[in-house]
Amino acid sequence: MSFLRGLTTWLGKAGFVHAPAHYGLTPQEYQRHEVANSDKSWSAKGIDATIVIAQICDFDRYVGASMRLMQAFGLRRKESVQVRPFEHVQPFDRTGLPEHQKESENYLWIKGKGGRVRWIPIASTMQQDALAFARTVVHSRASPIGNPDRDLRGNLRRLDYALARFGLTRAALGVTAHGLRHQALNDTYEAQTGVPTPVRGGGRVELAADRAARYKVSKLAGHARLRAAGAYIGSRPRQGSKPDQAENLNQQGPGTDTARKPQ
Repeated sequence: MSFLRGLTTWLGKAGFVHAPAHYGLTPQEYQRHEVANSDKSWSAKGIDATIVIAQICDFDRYVGASMRLMQAFGLRRKESVQVRPFEHVQPFDRTGLPEHQKESENYLWIKGKGGRVRWIPIASTMQQDALAFARTVVHSRASPIGNPDRDLRGNLRRLDYALARFGLTRAALGVTAHGLRHQALNDTYEAQTGVPTPVRGGGRVELAADRAARYKVSKLAGHARLRAAGAYIGSRPRQGSKPDQAENLNQQGPGTDTARKPQ
C-alpha cells in the first residue's frame, strides 16, 4: 500500500488509495513490526533441519547445498545460491578487517541486500562441513552453488519448489526458508550469552553481554543497525536497559564492515 500511495502521489492522484480499513484489512494484516514476537526458527515447529536438509540433498544437491549454507551461516535464499564456495572463502588477512576483530583463520565473503558486504568467520564444524559439501557440488572453482543449467531466478524457483515438495511452507508446516536464517541467528545469541533469546523465552541477560550478542547477531545478518537484531531474536526487556534504536554498527561497536571483494 505504501508503494501504491507513492505511485498515485507521483501521478498527481494523492488520496486515491484509501486507508487499509476501507479494503477490509485488519492491522494484523498490514502492519509490519521491527521486533519479533515469536520464534520463526524451524526448531520452534519441531523440525529437525539437519535431517530434512539431508533428504533435500538427495532430491537436489544444488538446493541442498544452498540450504546447508543457510543453516550454517544464516544466509538469505539469494545469498546462498550465489555463494562461490572456493573463491568466496578467504584468509583473514584478505578481509580488510581490523586485527582485533579476528575470530577465525578463514572467512566467507557475502554480498547482501543493497550491495552491503560482510565477512563471516568460518568457526564451527557445521560451517566447515557445509562449505566442504558445497565444493563437491560446483563444477569449477569459480562456480556459484546454483545449477549451471539455470539462471539465478530459475535456481531460486527450484529452491522454492523443493521447499514446497517437502512441506516447508507457511501453509503446510508453518515455516519458510527464512526460518533457517532466524534459527542461525537465535542460536548465535544463545551460544554467545548462554541464555535463550527473548522470543525463545530466555531470561534476563546482563546489559553488556546482551549488547555484545546483539551486535554479533546484527553483523552476522548483514545489518547496519544494532536494533535490527530484534527482528530475529526479540527485544530486550526495557526495565534497566537503554533504548538502542539510534545505534548504528558503522559508528559503534568493534569496527566496521568492509566492501573489499575477494581477490
